[in-house]
Formats: sequence, structure tokens, C-alpha cells
Amino acid sequence: MSDNSIILYAQVVLIVPSGKDISREQMITTRNIDMLLPSRHTLQQAAIILTQAGFGCSETTPTLSISGSPALFEDFFRMKLSSSTHSGKPPRVEKKATIPASLKGLVSSIEFGEPMELFN
Repeated sequence: MSDNSIILYAQVVLIVPSGKDISREQMITTRNIDMLLPSRHTLQQAAIILTQAGFGCSETTPTLSISGSPALFEDFFRMKLSSSTHSGKPPRVEKKATIPASLKGLVSSIEFGEPMELFN
């Protein structure tokens, strides 16, 4: 996929001290939320690395929201995205993302979803 006019959005699932994976939790409640929050250090370090790589990055605790061109996602995460991505639709992942060495210990996965909508 090489259309750099398309901007993709993804959630970066961060590793938390409890070892739990928020992407596998069926329900987040007041009872388990503390076990699913990453440390401030993890949030900051992952954001710095992703921003330096060229991604737009916003903290959406307990994850980070990133944006970038399909080529950036494919190059940085060594993944393959479908060439039929349409605006407003999440991409089809043909080859799953590989977490780079610089993010090992910080990031557990990358999840694609619908683009963010901002309202005034």
C-alpha cells in the first residue's frame, strides 16, 4: 500500500506493570482499571519514540493514538496493509505488525480502528 494521501489511525496498546493486556480485557471497570493503566514512563517513552519516527501521537490513556501514512506504518512496523483501504475504513492487515526493538518492553500491539472525530 503506497498512497501517502491517506492518513491511518491506530491505537498503541502499552505494556502495563500488572502484565495484563488491555486489548484482551472484555470489560474495564473501576475494579480492574488500575491494573490496566501503563506507567507514566511507558506512556512518555513510547510517545517520544513514535513521534521521532514521524507519527502523530496523542495520549488516550490507557493507550496512545497514532496517525500516519500507510507507508510509515508499513516501514516502521514491518507490516503489510491492504491496497484497498478507503477513507473512513480501517485497513485490512495482510501481515501483522512487528514491534520494533525500540518499543520492546513498552508496546504490546497496534490496533486499527475508525478515525477520530473531533467536534467543536
